[in-house]
Amino acid sequence: MRLGVYGLIALGIYLAAMGWGLPALVERQAPKWVAQNLDAELTLGEVRFHPLEWRLAIQDLQLTGNDGKPLTGFSQLVVDLEPWGSLFNRQWQIGSLTLDEPHLDYRQLGPDDNNWTVALAPLLDAPEPKPQAEPDESQLPKLAVGALVINQGALTYEQDQAHATQLTDLNLNANDFHLSQGNNRLDISVSGPGGGRAQIGLSATFLPLDMTVELDVTNADLTRYWPYMAKDFRFDLDQAKADLQMNAHLSLAPELELTVSQGQATIRSLRITHQKQPLLALQQLDLSPVDFDLAKRNVTLGTLRLRGLDLVANLTDEGVDLATLLSPIAGESAAAPAEESQQDAPWTVALTTVSLNESLVQFTDHTQIEPVAWNLSIDPLEAGPLGTDFSQPITIDLDAHVNDGTELFVDGTWQLEQGAGQFEIAVSDFDLLNTIPYWQPYVDLSLTSGAFSTQGNLDVAMGEPLTLSYSGQLGVHQLITKDTVAERDFVKWGQLDVNHLTFNLAQKQLIIDQLAFNEPYARIIIDEDGSTNFDGLVVSTEQDATLAAAESGDSQTTEAPAQPDAATDGDEQETGFDIQIGRVLFTNGSAFFADNTLTPKFATGIETLTGEIAGLDAQQESRATVDISGQVDRYAPVSLKGTVQPLAEEPFMDLALNFDNIELTSLNPYSGTYAGYFIDQGQLDLALKYALDGNQLQGSNQVVISQLKLGQRSESDKATTLPVALALALLEDSNGVIDLGLEVSGNLDDPEFAIGPLIFKALGNAITKIVTSPFTLLGSLLGGEDPPDSVLFAAGEHAISADSQSQLKRLVEALEQRPNLVLSAHGAVDPTEDSKALAKERVDARLMPEGSGLTEPPELVLAAAYDAAMGMGKAQSEQDALAARLPDLDPEERNRRWRKGLYEQLLTAEPVDELALKNLASARGEAVKAALVDAGLSAERVFLRESRINLDQSGAKVILELDAAG
Repeated sequence: MRLGVYGLIALGIYLAAMGWGLPALVERQAPKWVAQNLDAELTLGEVRFHPLEWRLAIQDLQLTGNDGKPLTGFSQLVVDLEPWGSLFNRQWQIGSLTLDEPHLDYRQLGPDDNNWTVALAPLLDAPEPKPQAEPDESQLPKLAVGALVINQGALTYEQDQAHATQLTDLNLNANDFHLSQGNNRLDISVSGPGGGRAQIGLSATFLPLDMTVELDVTNADLTRYWPYMAKDFRFDLDQAKADLQMNAHLSLAPELELTVSQGQATIRSLRITHQKQPLLALQQLDLSPVDFDLAKRNVTLGTLRLRGLDLVANLTDEGVDLATLLSPIAGESAAAPAEESQQDAPWTVALTTVSLNESLVQFTDHTQIEPVAWNLSIDPLEAGPLGTDFSQPITIDLDAHVNDGTELFVDGTWQLEQGAGQFEIAVSDFDLLNTIPYWQPYVDLSLTSGAFSTQGNLDVAMGEPLTLSYSGQLGVHQLITKDTVAERDFVKWGQLDVNHLTFNLAQKQLIIDQLAFNEPYARIIIDEDGSTNFDGLVVSTEQDATLAAAESGDSQTTEAPAQPDAATDGDEQETGFDIQIGRVLFTNGSAFFADNTLTPKFATGIETLTGEIAGLDAQQESRATVDISGQVDRYAPVSLKGTVQPLAEEPFMDLALNFDNIELTSLNPYSGTYAGYFIDQGQLDLALKYALDGNQLQGSNQVVISQLKLGQRSESDKATTLPVALALALLEDSNGVIDLGLEVSGNLDDPEFAIGPLIFKALGNAITKIVTSPFTLLGSLLGGEDPPDSVLFAAGEHAISADSQSQLKRLVEALEQRPNLVLSAHGAVDPTEDSKALAKERVDARLMPEGSGLTEPPELVLAAAYDAAMGMGKAQSEQDALAARLPDLDPEERNRRWRKGLYEQLLTAEPVDELALKNLASARGEAVKAALVDAGLSAERVFLRESRINLDQSGAKVILELDAAG
């Protein structure tokens, strides 16, 4: 009995001490201990201990620093102790440990201080205790937790007042957790700022450390973490979301091992700017799989896919700005990394493929006088493999557009180890206008259109010297250049095709099989000082330097440039380019030639130029054959035959140029103005032969004028005072032929040598100007294109268009300068199109009277007109037939087709007789005469030719012809 009482008393004391005394002691002493040993303050809520269940519960623990800001804390901690299990198992054993809403705050206070070092300073600065026996590091405390749970935790990191990050919703779960045993499983989840979420699965053995991690990060907002590293970069990260999945394994036994397998990374909606200007944007980046092995020093990457890349780059004299803007600032001044130990194996990195789709590179070249913008649209670019193994060739496949219009295809391989590559290249419709800023400062020429295309194989090898070769075909179409002074066509062609070329830089060789020009044109002008319009094309850099020196006052700049090294010149001469061109073809070409050194000036045009130059070769002894023919002003044949060598150091030429059957009557504007007489008839033949060997020119010129007859005097105030009639009588033989031959020779290096004055002096300025057509002459008077020799009309119309009126005004301006010319106008029609237009005009007048405001005939009126023309009831019959043929057609659409059919049949049935066409032709001629008279041309100088007797059916136009007055 007494023992029972004693037992009850002991139990009561135990329950009172453990259930009430222990919690009270903790509540009073814990804050005191913290205040004495830490620079912090601890507050506790209620502390409870169940002495029978050995459950400890602590409410609302908060640890704050001396600045009043939190360090750590929780809302509740519940620990279920198992003393008997600890005793019997000889290890610390906890049934469960649950921590609710814990938080940990870390604030950086300076380079070397944080809120925790300040709070722990008194404890860390306390005298070190007497040394005790070191614990056995080979063993960890034997601690087992049946269930370890953390709910709704939070971690806060504050770098400074402007940069803080908080991880929330931290949850941890672990069952049968043994600190000193293996196979521990922890599942952790946490949310980041901006909606990101991380799931971590951890399987670990802590001694020795062996850990497997399964990481899954979704929708991480990278901009929330960017402020911590922004100071190390020149750009700003405005937007970026990331996903990351991987499996990792970390082990310390027997040595450090770290591997990553099956990694996947995704970055979405990436946007990078510099000074608030776009620099890089990316819709999505995917990288998978990712494998990493620290022990083997190996990184293996699968495919890197980039979609929707928009990259902005600028080229300046310092280079491409991206290279600087995207590189870390710290990398510029950081010390060079220590060299790897020779015993360590080098790192190996392998990336299987890089794929770029739906992307745009915007590149601006600021190295030119005016910035040049280039846009490269890529879809797709495939390249790989990439990595540290330089022996593997990199396959490249690029499909792109340059500046929206040019298609670019590149397919080939690049060998990093050798610095060499082989590529198949195709470029189509590259607009040559894009190249103007690069050559315009050096060439005084205007390019108005032109497109370049090529397809071939490119081989390149970097080294000394550079090896580059290209084999393929190319073309340039619709090339038009103009001189910058008169703004007239200079050189142009419809199409230039090179069927096959081989270019080799190392061998200095260019071989072209065939070069074909279609519709080539050249304008050649010899100015009064003997220079040509080709002479001033290349801007003289020496002249620019002289002008710059004059402006800056630096007289030393104008000194003669240093002479090049003789040995260098010799080497260049020995290794000159070997150029071979099999054939140069000309089809439907034309040219304009003017010689302003003559008095009066000479100009002519050559048309339908066809022929070839065969066998062009840079070898000195090689000769190319020339066989080209054409027509002067459409009817006078011209031919150029012989041999040339234009590519060698010493040029060679042996050419014969012949003009046959040139009608002298076409020169009447010139002969009347300058010779004082018009020509009634006559023909001119020219045979010019020139041979150039080195700088020595030998030439013979044969001029033959046949059956020349002068008409009346022109009374021109510009006529020559020479006795033209006497001169012709002296030159004309008994057959009515003037045959004049002149031999010409000289040295081209002689500045006094000129061919033109010698040849035309023999003619005595009697006949000094040949024109190919009167309208061409009138065009040269005004400058610009030739006036029209016909006026075009719309079908069925006789009203003159504004453009034609403008051209007729130009014609009147020219005719005012040629008072001895008269103009005849002859109306013509296109019987098919004009008849259709007249029929439509008549039908519309009946169906839609003027002033009715109708745009299409009413159905009843149309049907009535059809019945009147085709017979009563025919309109309804047509409608019924259409309904039977197309029963499934929408009724509205069927009605529209029926009305259209009736209208078109009425047009076809409308009679248009020849008289109506003749009246139209006559009206057109009268309209042209009225326009000419209104423009200022005297009515006596315009003659109408009868159009009603012999109807001209060559087209809807008025044909203009020039004649001499009187």
